[in-house]
Amino acid sequence: AEYMGVAYFFVDDMSNLNLNHIFSGTPLSAIPPPVNGLVLIDPDATVSQAIKTLHGALIHSAPVVPPSLHLADFIGVMDVARVTEFVLAQQKKFHQDGTLVGDVFATTPVRKLLPTARFEPMTPMKTNNTVLDVMLVMGKYQCPRIPVVDVDSTKITGFITQSGMLEQIMKLCQEGVVDLSIPLRDLDLSVHTRVAAVNQHEPVLNGFRLMATNWTNAVPVVNEYFEIIGALSSCDIHHLVASPELFARTCQSYLSVSEFMKMLDHSEVQKYVTCKSDTTLAGIIDLMLKNRTHCIYIVDVNNRPSGVVGLDDIISVLVTEPENFWNVLE
Repeated sequence: AEYMGVAYFFVDDMSNLNLNHIFSGTPLSAIPPPVNGLVLIDPDATVSQAIKTLHGALIHSAPVVPPSLHLADFIGVMDVARVTEFVLAQQKKFHQDGTLVGDVFATTPVRKLLPTARFEPMTPMKTNNTVLDVMLVMGKYQCPRIPVVDVDSTKITGFITQSGMLEQIMKLCQEGVVDLSIPLRDLDLSVHTRVAAVNQHEPVLNGFRLMATNWTNAVPVVNEYFEIIGALSSCDIHHLVASPELFARTCQSYLSVSEFMKMLDHSEVQKYVTCKSDTTLAGIIDLMLKNRTHCIYIVDVNNRPSGVVGLDDIISVLVTEPENFWNVLE
């Protein structure tokens, strides 16, 4: 149980990397658009349809909005973490009354899941905002996607994604505008020794429950020696939503993490990406972009997890929140 926890990293004294002056002068148009285009979820779509859309586009979340794309019609963001919580709630009901109510995932509209959506409040960006503005909002609320609204028409014209943000930061690094050659150990990110992890022999629902409890989209899978041997992602929840039979089996009998992962096709097994304490910030961003992940596990010489680095950690190192920022943003 040494690694059954969660690591949060905050950098307080990194004034030498305060790059506000660079990002405050960079327009939102500099951030690359989503690689999968504008993926939307209709408010009347079912949970099954929504998770199929997310899985098909290889993304964790998508905005719930009608085709009109007006900000007033924007309902929220549907993410796999919310679906995970819904699945766990159904499993809890089963243990309370011993019955499963048909294919609840195919009959429940996503709008019913959004009142308690995870990513709140929703702070849209205007077309005249800067990269610094979106970095601070993403860092504070861990928003996976932020809508961009036209100043005059209040119509949603696009979305800023975490991947797009990383690409912009890497571009500035490659152009020599910013220097990200500092290793993690010099940022004090690797000194935290608690990270959420699940043992391969534990019930697979324990892994999903750990994600929901700690507000994370993935947990490393470890063996009896606490060595990382895989990863369980909230995206894997789509297998339970897509197959009522598998979900029923998971609720009715013991299905371990390793058994669950063996049932998946090799192409569907989640990659786990690790780094060492001497990996640089530039190296971290490069790993995130190449592996399409926003979570990198820091491991020791024995491949044991000692920490985790996310996009919000990178943002906290690069920029600082200006005085009265939120009042000005409003």
